[in-house]
Formats: sequence, C-alpha cells, structure tokens
Amino acid sequence: MKALFLLCFFSSMHVLCFQSLAFCEEKQVQSWLSMINYTADKINFSGQDNLVVGEGNVSIKHGGITLEADKVTVDLEKKQAVAEGNAKVIEGTRVISGTKILYDFTTKKTTFESIHLEATPWFIFADSVERDLEGVISIHDTSCSTCDYAQPHWRFETKELVIYPKDRIVAKDVVAYIGKIPVFYWPQYTHSLKNKKGKSFFVPGRSSQWGPYFLSGYRYQCGDDHHGTFRLDYRQKKGWGYGVDHEYLSKQWEWLLRAYMVNGEKVNDLTDDDRYRLKWVGRFQNSPNLWSVIEWNKLSDRNIIKDYIQKEYETNPEPESYTYVQYDMDNAAASFLIKRSVNAFFDEIEYIPQVKYDSNYVSIKDLPLYWKTDIECASLKRKDQLGEQSETNRVNFNLNLSYGKKYGIFSFNPYVGVSQTYYTHLLDGEESGFRGAFSGGVKLSTKFHKKWDVKNELFDIEGLRVIHEPMLSYRYRSSPTLSTEKIRVFDTTDELCQENFFEVRWESRLQKRQTREDENVIKSLLEYRVYTEYHPEGTGLESEDFSDVFQEWEFYPTDSFGLYLDTAFDTYDNCFTKVEADFSFRNKKEDFRLQLGHHYLLGTNDKLVTEVEFSLFDQITCLLRNDYDFIEDYFSREEYTFFKDLHCWRLAFTYAKKKDKEGSEDEFWITCQLKAFQEDAYDFTDAIQGFLKS
Repeated sequence: MKALFLLCFFSSMHVLCFQSLAFCEEKQVQSWLSMINYTADKINFSGQDNLVVGEGNVSIKHGGITLEADKVTVDLEKKQAVAEGNAKVIEGTRVISGTKILYDFTTKKTTFESIHLEATPWFIFADSVERDLEGVISIHDTSCSTCDYAQPHWRFETKELVIYPKDRIVAKDVVAYIGKIPVFYWPQYTHSLKNKKGKSFFVPGRSSQWGPYFLSGYRYQCGDDHHGTFRLDYRQKKGWGYGVDHEYLSKQWEWLLRAYMVNGEKVNDLTDDDRYRLKWVGRFQNSPNLWSVIEWNKLSDRNIIKDYIQKEYETNPEPESYTYVQYDMDNAAASFLIKRSVNAFFDEIEYIPQVKYDSNYVSIKDLPLYWKTDIECASLKRKDQLGEQSETNRVNFNLNLSYGKKYGIFSFNPYVGVSQTYYTHLLDGEESGFRGAFSGGVKLSTKFHKKWDVKNELFDIEGLRVIHEPMLSYRYRSSPTLSTEKIRVFDTTDELCQENFFEVRWESRLQKRQTREDENVIKSLLEYRVYTEYHPEGTGLESEDFSDVFQEWEFYPTDSFGLYLDTAFDTYDNCFTKVEADFSFRNKKEDFRLQLGHHYLLGTNDKLVTEVEFSLFDQITCLLRNDYDFIEDYFSREEYTFFKDLHCWRLAFTYAKKKDKEGSEDEFWITCQLKAFQEDAYDFTDAIQGFLKS
C-alpha cells in the first residue's frame, strides 16, 4: 500500500472521528503526518485511542531517519512511535538494533532497549540507549568492540558511553578485556572519530645502532580542542627516551608542541648532557584577511633530528625559528617576517625584520594592460659556524608591465620589467650601492582538441578527448649593474643574473569520459609534457646552445595500473642525465600489489626501488621492499614483513637491513594493530632510521 494513500486515509479518519477538535489542531496533526513515509503489510487505525498500528515489514521514514520493525505503533496525539520485534533505526551508514525502540517525531529523540549498534568500525551492545535531536547518543551498561564475533577477542565495558557523531566517543568507568581477562581500567576514556589512529601503540624490536628497543605511546584527548601523544621509549645503546606531542585546534588558531628527550646519551667526547628537541608552531587567523605563523625550534645538537626523527630530517634537516604575519588585500598582500638564529651550530640567515608588499597583476582601466609591483625592505645577518658575521640592509623594488590579448586561436602575452636593489654594505669595502636590471619577454600559446565517441568496457571508457597546448616563449634579463661577486648573497633576491633564451613547450592530455551516479566524470588517461631551452649565445650553457630535453609522462588507464616517467636527455652527449620511472599495479582481488621505481641521476644516483605485497598462505601476507644501488652494486635497503590476519587484529613481523659506505645495520620489530585502525599508530619513519618510508 502506497505511503501517499495511507497518509490521506489516516488524515480522513482523523477528521471523521475527532470532529470536536479545534480546526487548528486538526491542521497541525495533518501537517506533521504529511512529513512521514509509512508502509507496512497491514495497517489498523484506532480512532478511540488515536493510534495507528502497522504490522509486517513496517518502514517509517522521517527527517533522514528510517525506522524498521515487525510492529510499529504511532500515537497521533503524542507524535511518538513504538517499534517492536527486529526493530532498528537507520541513519546513513549507522544502524542501531534493539528489542524495543521509542521515537519522538517532534524532538527526534530515540530511546532503545537491549540494543545492538553498528557504527563502523564499532559493534556496541547495551541495555538502553537515548538519542537526542542533535544526534548525540547516550548508552548505558555498554560493551563495545571492533570485533564482530559473538564472543569478541577484545572489548570495552563501561557504565556510560556518549557518542558525538563524527567527533568523539566519551566513556566513564571503562574496563578493557582481552578475551575474558581484564587488562586495564580508565576512569574516563575519550576516543576521536576524526582519524583512524589507535589509542596506544607498542613497538618492540632490535637494531644494530640501538640494540634491543621498545617504542610506545598513548594518545589522549582533553575536551574538544586539545589532544596529543605521550611517548616512552627504551633503547639499550641509547637509554630512555620520552616526550609529548600536544596539539590544540580551534576555528581561529591552532598550535603544536613537540618535545622529546633522550637521557644521558653521549653525543661526543666533550658532552654528556641529555639530548633533546623542542618545537612549537602556531597558526593564528586573527581576522578573515590577517593571519600569522610562529615557529620556534631548539635542539641540543645538530644530529638529534637525524638520529631519532628521520622523516623530518629528510624534509627539513635544519628547522628554523621565525614569526610571520600576512595581511591579504583584494589584489595584493603585505607581510612581516622576523627570523632569528636559535641553534648556533646551524648556518642560518636572520631577517630582523623583513617587510614585503606583493601585488597581483592589476588591469589598467579597460585596456589589456596589467601591472604588478613588489617591494621588499629587509635587514639581513648571517653568522657561520666559524663565527664570521656578515650583514646588510636591503631595499628591493620590482615593477612589471604585461599585455595580454587573444588573436583568433592564439594568446599573445609580451611583458617588460625593471628591478632596482639598494644595499648598505658591499663586499668590495664600499659602504653602499645600487643594483639594477631590465627584463622582458613574450609568450605565444594556443590550445586545440578533438573528441571521439569511443566505448571500451576494459578501461571504462564512454568517450575520448585529446587536448594539445603548444607554447613558445622568450625571456631576457640584462646583466645586473652589480654582479654577485660584489654583494653578499643571502637568498634568491641576491642571485639575480643575466638571462637570454627561448623555451619551446608542448603539453598533451588524453582524457576519458565515465558515468558515475548519472553524472559525467572526466579522468586523464595519459598526460605528456616536453620542453627545452635554446640560448642564442650559449648564456649559462658555456658553448652549448640547447639545454637538455625534458619529458614527463603520466599514464593511468585504470585505477589498478599506473606508469610515471620523468626524463632529461642531453642532445649533445646523446645520453640521459635524469630518469625517474615509477610503475604500480594492483589486481582486482587486492591480494597482489607491485611497485617498481628506477631513480637515475647522471654520476650521483642510480637505484632500483621494489615493493611487492602478495598473499603467501591463507591469512598470511608478505611485503618485500628493496633498494638496489647500481653504482655501489649492493642493496642499500632490504625489508621483509609478514602479516598474520587475526580477524580483528593484524600481527606483523619485520626484518630490515640498511647498508652504506660506513657499514650495515640490521633491525627487527613486531607490531600488532587493530584492523579497524590500520593507519600507522607509530610513525616508523620517525623512529626507526627511515627503514619504512610512507
């Protein structure tokens, strides 16, 4: 029986049986009834009790919530429904089952008895549950786990559990069980639903550099805004290490504190002090247009990050301390920077301060002319490790004028610019000096495409389109009136040099059209880019006129297959100076994955990186990672991991070996993770010398 017919029927019966009710009250009942989609195998109406009773495959939809049961009784006066027998409430991916459910159509409050809640990845059993208008769920006498067995491998039991959807879970008087054995007690436990990281982690292992070790951490949350991780580590050859990562997040500002200390490790023959690193970084959104960043880093020695936080060392080996403020305008931005040297063993440039004004290209009235102005004032200082100090004050001014217009299918964009810089101190003993340079150039480009009505099920193609973009540009800059030999070079502003070359570039994209949920989706099958430079007088290339030919390919025909290639070819010596090739494949069953990478740089690097993951036996997976150095003719890294599926857990045994010119290191560690939270609980690249690279 259709919902629309039923609603009309209930409304008519209500009018016939309750004619003595006020007209406004009748309209009010009919109004909220019209918002309900009600279906059932059998429906009875009791005019005396003002009840509607549905039996058999009952389904009620109201406000994004679906109520299903064997029997549902709706009280038209109280605007409430009672569901009994296989009762469940469905909201999105969340399903709550119970023996009896009371739902209030006015407040949208839901009360359950003896419920089973599936809120991925959690399975929750409880005696009673209440759900308020905002979706907050309060559960009493609860047992919850990520294991879906009737007798779960592990579980939490708590007297009260409150779920804030898409935010966090808060529990009181929590006892953790492994099987039937209680292993831990928390007076209060908070778990974030915003990420899939585990609450705690334990990593035992052994390495040549550390000896036997044990790395551990516990994640905590304080209220809505504060959360972090306590760390406690032991390394036989290094001693105890401990620290904290604490993060604060709010709408206007956020900050992160990282502190780590290693007790009593001997850095060299002269110092026996504790080794440490302290980092504090904060970002403040003072107003919609004004924001600032403050970062402070203090290290005990230059190698502390290299020894214990390898991933950070690879991207930022010498962390800086600074204060940066920026104000954004409609067509420009003004910024203020102070950067001071905090760690004397680093060769750092100090800005005390730097003030900049950078504008976008702004049109001149209604003409196709655009101008851009950049101004910088800075006081710079540098002190190297030998104690030698250099300093200067600098004022830099750049003005650019551009013309942009389209002629048919061609875009024509010439431009000119001038740069003037004033220095208070020069290298030749002069107190001050000006440096000037003139620049100009032109860019000519076009774009054209072609479509084909092609269909292919293998590559999920419902249409093809190719786009070509050829470009030709010329760049010129005169020789600066002061060369880099006469000024102190602090940053890229001081590295201004002569330019005179043409650039030829071609970009092509082959795209496919797909249909996803009745919408057209465009994805790239193949992307190709090639460019080279021609220097009329060999500027910057000695006697050679052409630079290397640079090519880049990206080929992704399916979601399971991909190829990336980046090369540089020397046309004079007929050889590749750079090759970056990456290949990836994953089968549909997702029980086999292969990644290959060849990284070659003429004279300095030639490595083959291999990563293979496959199913070895039932519930046992093997992961192999190897780096082979063709120049040194040995494996610079070998790593072998075996995973055992324990239903709701995943146990991993890893052996790794690292080799370089100084020798080799061996490492072995064990991890056990809940499958529901497989995001690395501990960033192994931070802790284990970079053997695992994410």
